[in-house]
Amino acid sequence: MKTGNTLVPGTFADDATRYQFFAKVDDIVKETHLFRTLLSVYPFIIVSRFFKAFSSQPRLAMVTNTLSQASIDIFHFGVVFASVFTVFTLSALLLWGQELEYFANFPRAFNTVFRIMLGDFDWDELHEVGRPQAYLWFWTFQWLVNLIMLNMLLAIIMDVYSEVKSGIGHAETLWSQTYEIIHREKEVWAGHARRLKEVLKSLDPTDLVEEDDDEHEHLPVRVETLVTEHDVPENQALHILIEAEKLHDSQMAAEEHNDDVKRVRRIDQRVMQMHRFLERYMHSNVYGGSGGATPSVTI
Repeated sequence: MKTGNTLVPGTFADDATRYQFFAKVDDIVKETHLFRTLLSVYPFIIVSRFFKAFSSQPRLAMVTNTLSQASIDIFHFGVVFASVFTVFTLSALLLWGQELEYFANFPRAFNTVFRIMLGDFDWDELHEVGRPQAYLWFWTFQWLVNLIMLNMLLAIIMDVYSEVKSGIGHAETLWSQTYEIIHREKEVWAGHARRLKEVLKSLDPTDLVEEDDDEHEHLPVRVETLVTEHDVPENQALHILIEAEKLHDSQMAAEEHNDDVKRVRRIDQRVMQMHRFLERYMHSNVYGGSGGATPSVTI
């Protein structure tokens, strides 16, 4: 910049200086673009910390728990969906790649087919290549991908969502927990209650130690114990024990529900085994005659 003016031609000392200047500008632009790209990812990293806080609230954790439990089924569905989607992309590339720039290569065609799946397309440009080809490709794509496969994905997620929602039972809402926290803080400031962290530390000072002695873990905790030994107000001690019992009952109910689901799945597997056994047995009687060996099955 000191040796020339970019707005006035011929003001650089030589061609090498001008080349170095624009090379430097090109490097700065690339580094700035890379920095802005990395900076655009940072909000996702910040927001991801909220999901850790969401896990403490059952109703907020339903979405993340649903996706985590359905991840295996979604992955296997994604393999099939990607295969079908790639086939339609290659077909669109061969049909419209020579005439339309949006289908000129595979990445462009892949993005354009994805936009068609979302409803963003220009039908006039598609049918100009050939109405029969456009009709066949478009109708097949809409029926197979949009109306069938996407609804299958929704069914997979909603099936797991129903299980997760039934598992939380009558969980507290966000506003009820907010009211409870505010009310608890007022009670602490008024001296009518102690903080729950202080009560927990008083009950078990080594709660964060991994190799903890469990000999006192199963000792009963009574209201009198909290009041006399840990200086907890009587009303708060009674409330803590009642809520602890409710939490224990809800956890036991959730475990029983999971056990019931496992039993149903085992019964379903055994029924399917018996069904296959009967099919083989009938097949052996029809084609193998009465002297055929009866297939064995382990139930």
